[in-house]
Amino acid sequence: MNIKLADRLVQLRKENGYSQEALAEKLGLSRQSISKWERAEASPDTDNLVALAKIYGVSLDELIGAAEPEKAEEPEKAEKKKAELNAMQLKGKKLLKIFPVFTLIIVALFVAVGFATGYWHPAWLLFLLIPLVLTAALSLLLGKSKRIAAMLFTSTVALIAVILFLAAGLFLDAWAVAWVFFLAIPIYAYIAFLKTK
Repeated sequence: MNIKLADRLVQLRKENGYSQEALAEKLGLSRQSISKWERAEASPDTDNLVALAKIYGVSLDELIGAAEPEKAEEPEKAEKKKAELNAMQLKGKKLLKIFPVFTLIIVALFVAVGFATGYWHPAWLLFLLIPLVLTAALSLLLGKSKRIAAMLFTSTVALIAVILFLAAGLFLDAWAVAWVFFLAIPIYAYIAFLKTK
């Protein structure tokens, strides 16, 4: 007999306030039979399991299933993880909804800083916020299984945009217009997001 089931039988008997003698009397058995079950030396037959489940007010599945607590807890853990994932996905969806507006704000800030101060070249650092927000949104939305891929692809597009921007600025002195390369990041993100649905 399974030791965990034996432990469960002891636990249920004590929780319900029965002595081995009292339980044996209810079942029409000897105290030694109950003792053997609880020491895992013998197993109750099907009729006795049904009777025990009725006495303790639990289902037969609960009586037997409790012998393996890890398995009994798995559905609860799975439901909890599913609820957490759904909450994360909702946050990701909200973040993606505001992402286009966020991108436009970054572009506007870049242009405003560039025209107001003439510091086009350091202002491009604002564009690095776009992949950060995008990666966070996609990671939340897609969950753990696709999170790494989303981060890698988004980071790759962002890196290419940075390289093209720096190359155009340094070699062609086109700082004021090279920021257009950063628009590839939200465009790529939008296309990638559509493909994940």
